[in-house]
Amino acid sequence: MSKTISIDVTTEQHNQLKALATQSGKSIEDYVLGKTLLLDAEDETDMQEFLEFLKPRIEEASRGEVVNQSVTEIVEEVYKELGVK
Repeated sequence: MSKTISIDVTTEQHNQLKALATQSGKSIEDYVLGKTLLLDAEDETDMQEFLEFLKPRIEEASRGEVVNQSVTEIVEEVYKELGVK
């Protein structure tokens, strides 16, 4: 049994999705589902790499080893270390 999901997008967002889907040779539905549900092998590999990256951090958090900085502060710190403005 299928279910319907509806989202509101601007005309510009719809046009962007349509162009990206067309460029990929997919319908908008297939394109969005593929991007959100990670249906292709490349995305699956990217997700596995991301989960491997997160694994030690999740373990640290489970042990109570947490950082008391906001995401913004962490990003700013990383940018500063990399010399990015």
